[in-house]
Amino acid sequence: MNLIMDKEQIIQSPVGLKPHVVLLGAGASMVSFPCGDANGNRLPVMNNLIEIVHLEEILKKHHLNPTVNFEKIYRLINIL
Repeated sequence: MNLIMDKEQIIQSPVGLKPHVVLLGAGASMVSFPCGDANGNRLPVMNNLIEIVHLEEILKKHHLNPTVNFEKIYRLINIL
């Protein structure tokens, strides 16, 4: 069984592939899916990740400002 697939094979026959996550920059996912995912859930981007994933209380508990862009918070967490 050949485990390596090229782009065309994946496009033509995506069945059986394991779920994966693709990170896009600059809000590309939000622009691509303005109405959210297939279930209507809003897609998170760095400016709304905290709200969408409901991290406000966790951040407050650790004395981090939940209104700040998540990238800035991640940078702080990463250097602690």
